[in-house]
Amino acid sequence: MFKKKNFIRYFIISAIFLLTVFIYGGKLLNMQVANAEQYIAKINIIYRTEKFIIPAVRGEIFDRNGVPLVTNELIYKLEIDGAKFPRNTKAFPSRTEENIINLIKLIDLYGGEIVPHTLPVDSFKKANGTAGYFYSPALSESKSVRDRFYEFLRDNKMSQHISADEFVNMLTAKYNLDELLPPENREHEFFMTVLGVCYDVDKNHVTTKQIRYTISKDISERLLNAVNESSHNYPGAEIMQEYKRVYHLPHSAPHLIGRIGKIPEKQLENYKELGYPMDAIVGLNGVESAFEEYLRGWDGELWRHYDRDGNIISETYVNPYYPEIEKEPIPGKNVYLTLDIKLQQVAEYSVEKTITRIHKESQRYSIPELSGEDAYAGAAAIINPNNGEVLALPTYPSYNLETFNEDFAELNTREKDTPLNNRALFGQYAPGSVFKLATSVAALCSGNLTTWEQIYDRGTYTKYADYQPSCWIHNMYGGSHGSINVTRAIKDSCNYFYFVVGERMAENNDIQLLNSYAQKLGLGTYTGIEIGETQGVIASGDYKKAKAATWVPGDTLQAAIGQSYYGFSPLQMATMLSTVLNSGTRYKTHILLCVKEYGSDEIYYAPEPVIADEIEIAPEYLNAIKTGMGEVTDEGGTAAILFRNLPGLTTGGKTGTVQIRKTESNNATIVAFAPYSVPELAMSVVIERGAHGTWAGFVAEDVFAYYFGYKNFEQSLDLPEEESEEVEESGEVEAINE
Repeated sequence: MFKKKNFIRYFIISAIFLLTVFIYGGKLLNMQVANAEQYIAKINIIYRTEKFIIPAVRGEIFDRNGVPLVTNELIYKLEIDGAKFPRNTKAFPSRTEENIINLIKLIDLYGGEIVPHTLPVDSFKKANGTAGYFYSPALSESKSVRDRFYEFLRDNKMSQHISADEFVNMLTAKYNLDELLPPENREHEFFMTVLGVCYDVDKNHVTTKQIRYTISKDISERLLNAVNESSHNYPGAEIMQEYKRVYHLPHSAPHLIGRIGKIPEKQLENYKELGYPMDAIVGLNGVESAFEEYLRGWDGELWRHYDRDGNIISETYVNPYYPEIEKEPIPGKNVYLTLDIKLQQVAEYSVEKTITRIHKESQRYSIPELSGEDAYAGAAAIINPNNGEVLALPTYPSYNLETFNEDFAELNTREKDTPLNNRALFGQYAPGSVFKLATSVAALCSGNLTTWEQIYDRGTYTKYADYQPSCWIHNMYGGSHGSINVTRAIKDSCNYFYFVVGERMAENNDIQLLNSYAQKLGLGTYTGIEIGETQGVIASGDYKKAKAATWVPGDTLQAAIGQSYYGFSPLQMATMLSTVLNSGTRYKTHILLCVKEYGSDEIYYAPEPVIADEIEIAPEYLNAIKTGMGEVTDEGGTAAILFRNLPGLTTGGKTGTVQIRKTESNNATIVAFAPYSVPELAMSVVIERGAHGTWAGFVAEDVFAYYFGYKNFEQSLDLPEEESEEVEESGEVEAINE
């Protein structure tokens, strides 16, 4: 009986066991084989989706020959992920701040740099050795900093009239920093960094809104590895990729290339309308700004899906809420400039070298304080006269684009030589006798002069009793040029000749006719270059009236020889020369050669030459003017010494010497072109306080020597010291009448 009962018991237990195995086995078979995909999907259920902005690569910048000027380098930044970063709780009231401190210590340990915080407070050391605080200038200078600060005060129920000391004390208490960083042991600079980062994380609601905060950029490989290897010790710290600009020739053409940075406060709304995020990096000036539409890329959106444990399930560029939208990052396009960077470097070096050479030349004169020893700055413009392409725009002094931020304070305080000023585009200089080309064109084309007419130079212009200016030759030697036509007037730079023809064109003492031709030639008007420029100044009765003065006949005489109130950029002077050489066709100057797809030779856009204005300069007029310019650089001309060492090269040009103040040397100006028959280069040079127009031509000589192959690149940048050439007095120095 007992055995029978045990058998039944074992049978039932075995049956239950087998049934259980069968049921669960079937269930497992169903889950793992028959309906595996369904159950895997349930295991990989998405608990959280996060959007990451993947920055697009900005387009790169090259010169006309493909030489890289600005490219990109992949770097890494360290971010705080607000969704994962430890938050403060009742049990752990300082969890966020403690992790911030640990992260800053890690960055310091591996030589990283903390991204500048926006806490508008600076500190100083009191007499008793303790720290005192004051609000930084950014609070009064930046509306956005001020608005965010006041918003923070309101959110934290603090008075807008709170002192800097009180504010720091309240933040220290809020973040429990006296406990985390005891005052007796704390290092003050480290404390201010921690306070600033805590303020930014708090102000931006990084943990509550689960957003991201960049704490360190361009981190080292050692720091990158340390974060990756010890990620469990630094929850919420993530490494992200980004790109930085690499300047291959940071000393060359910095004004032209320009910089990038955060959107200027005044332009926030404009960029917002164009679809830019508020924290976007944009071109601030130069090429970076002018061609922003090409250089900018379109950021992508990476959607990352997490399980309940924070593990990444999948990543996609498809918006999960709008599956039809896919946003992969789109790189910007590459910009190729008309600039020849080697020619630019040669010209930059030559402007600086020429100023030094002028200092040495000035020592040969009995009154050195008025002979160029005070020359200190200059600029030039070199363009292709056949299509308006800008080949070089040197300006001196200049700066290093790579160290601009570090050098800015010093650069910005140099009021005399103003290295931040692009003199080639924004300098306004009286052209001096260079302007006589415009006067010649205006007189000939308006019918007020013929190519064969002779005007007798009487030395002193005696038409007016109260103002009787003299020609430079009369001032220097007591003589005159005798009877001369327009060709010889250009060669000898005869002031008397241009006093006569200038008055002929001035109806009722109004020089509107002269000015209309000057503007059509490119003076006192925008040339069209894409990166910005000055409009220049046109002398006129209206201009002088605005200065509470009256235009008098003497002003007309001075205007005819390029003095008066005229103020033009070197680029405008080079444009004028090009227009004359083109028989009156003025091309819009431009610095954009073409735009190509990123990483490709496929051309996206290439501008065609654009005619900006036209006047008809008859062939006989052009021949007369051009012949005069050719004789300027030939034997006996005002620039005869310049191109002697370039055998076989035919040139032309016009010098100018411009009085600014009696206590300073004259400005030196020149325009020059080559070859004579079919010009390939047209250029202008201005040397501030350069004393004599011919001396500005030393730059043209160096540029022509390199461009036409008389010197190679290396020789052009390191010319041997040469004995100063004897400067001929045959009309080189033009006396200027105020």
